[in-house]
Formats: sequence, structure tokens, C-alpha cells
Amino acid sequence: MSSSRLRTLTRCVQYSKRIHKYQSFPPPKRRFVSWNIPHSQDQSHNRWTPLTSSIITPHAISSTNADVQPLNESLDPSLENVDSTNFIMSSNQALLETIHNQLDIPWWLVIVLTTLALRSCFTLPIAIYQLRSTARLVAIQPLISSWRETLKTLIANDSRIKGLSYDAYQAVLRKEIAKKVTSLYKEHRCHPVKNFILPIVQIPLFLCNALTLRHMAREQAAELGFSTGGVAWFTDLSVTDSTLVLPIMIGVVGLINGEISSFLRPSKDSHQSSKWSKYFMYFYRGMCVLSVPIAAQAPAVSNMYSVL
Repeated sequence: MSSSRLRTLTRCVQYSKRIHKYQSFPPPKRRFVSWNIPHSQDQSHNRWTPLTSSIITPHAISSTNADVQPLNESLDPSLENVDSTNFIMSSNQALLETIHNQLDIPWWLVIVLTTLALRSCFTLPIAIYQLRSTARLVAIQPLISSWRETLKTLIANDSRIKGLSYDAYQAVLRKEIAKKVTSLYKEHRCHPVKNFILPIVQIPLFLCNALTLRHMAREQAAELGFSTGGVAWFTDLSVTDSTLVLPIMIGVVGLINGEISSFLRPSKDSHQSSKWSKYFMYFYRGMCVLSVPIAAQAPAVSNMYSVL
């Protein structure tokens, strides 16, 4: 037998062995996916039809609404008129009406008493604390000026020894002065930030009471008796003051408060800060003058509360 025939026979034997090996594996099993869909078999037509119980019908929707309706009816109807944004104003109005009905006093006296009570409990203690802090701040101004000059000399000598530039000297000087001034404020309990405590407390109280009285005068004046609850020349609290006495008093009181605050404010050595303080006072005086025609359009009850 030649070598070529022997090689051919050997290849045929190898192929036959491979085919036998592949045929020895078991056939793969078929897998069927069962869909769990509700159904019922119709024997007459020999077909599958879906169950009608799984379909949502209009009758089912109406029955659901009928079940929900008693729950809605069981809710308190008064809760539907409650507005979360007007909760504070409603509470303030309820308090004023309670004082007016229980004490049987006119509305102008109710406003005076409640305003004095609020300012005695909240505004007055904070104002006294702020005035004391401002007095301590004014008292330590000479000490701050003295420390500023001392630090200038010390840091200038130190910068000359280290060979620092003028810009580096100024940066170090500002940092050391700010650190020393902050420590003096903390030591004497007179940080200027405390001057903002009174406006933070007073402004929300003023806006809440002013908006509440404005709403009562414009929406419920006849029911509450605002038309006859005034005194002196403004007997009707729900209308504007035709004599313009109350609006002018608002502007004058604002100017007096601003001038007193400017007088008690500690003076600064910096020309830039002094210039900005003058600009602020000019702006404040202009706002006080502008408040007169604005207040002339408001009801008399709002003007009376603003004067107090």
C-alpha cells in the first residue's frame, strides 16, 4: 500500500471517530415558556378566550368612586379653606378679635395695647441690649486706634528686617489689625453684628401686623366695626387719612430714628467708610420722605400702627 493511500485512510478513520463522538451527545431538551395569563377554554369553539373578570369596566370604576366618596364627605369642610401661607395672619387676626370681644374696647385701643405689648416683650429688651453693645463699641474706639498705630510700628520694623515689600507689609498689617480688632470685640462683647439683631426681629413682626390690619380694614371692615373704631380725627380706620397727619408723622418719626442712630453710631477713621455712611443716610432720608405719599394711600389703621 502506498503512502498516499495510507494517509487518506488514516484521515477517514479520524473523521469517523469525530462524527461518532458528536452523535453520542443526548439531544437538547425543548423548553416551553408558560405565560400565566388568566384564560378559559371554550369547548364549543375549541379556542382560548380571556376571562372578562380581569377587564376593568366602567361599572367597576363607578363603584370605586362610590366607595371613595364617603371618605371625602367625612373630611371637615372647614379644612378646605385653610391656607398655609395665611396661617400666621389668621392667628394674628383671631388674637386681635379675641381681645376686642373679651375686653369690649374700641379697635384703636386694641391696636395700641397689642403693639405696646409686643414691643415690650420682644423689641424693647433687644433694643436695650443693642444700645449697651453700641455704647461699649464707642468706648473701645480709642483703644482700637491705639492698637492700630502700635501694630503699624511693630509690623513695619519686622517687615524691614525680613526685607518684605510694601504690598506684603500692607497684607500682614491688615491681617493683624483684623485679628486684634476681632479679639477686642469678643473681649468687650460688642461685635457690630449684634446691631442687626433688632431689625431681624422687628421687621417680621411689623410686616405681619401691618398686613393683618390692612387685610382686616379692606376685606372685613363692615363686619369687624372698623368704620367706627377710630379716635380723634380718624374715626374710620378703613379709609385713608384725608388730613395727611398720620402719613407725615410716619416720615418724621422715621427721620428722628435715623438721626439718633447716626449720632450713636461709632465714627470710623477710614474716609471710605465715612463716605458710604453719608450715602446711606442720604438714601434713608429720601426713603423717609418717599414714605409720606405711600402711606397716604394706606388705611388709617396701618398708619396708626406705623406711628406706634
